[in-house]
Amino acid sequence: MKGRSMLVVKTGVLPIECVVRGYLSGSGWEEYKKTGKVCGIALPKGYVESSKLEEPIFTPSTKAEIGLHDENITFEKVEEIVGKDLAKD
Repeated sequence: MKGRSMLVVKTGVLPIECVVRGYLSGSGWEEYKKTGKVCGIALPKGYVESSKLEEPIFTPSTKAEIGLHDENITFEKVEEIVGKDLAKD
């Protein structure tokens, strides 16, 4: 990398995972079967496991401690955790 430079900025960790789903599987499928929603987003009836969604959806989750499972959360919960300004970015 002769003649090149790199800017490095130390940042903090956000306790959420940002997931965009194009298909209904995993924890999203489990939640949909129970409620018809994924992370508070209502979806049409009739989907089956691994169905392709009409449009990709943002489905955030908490970042669990090692050995525990992440938990799907709503966008409003993301705002509570990281603040509205950071969430909208």
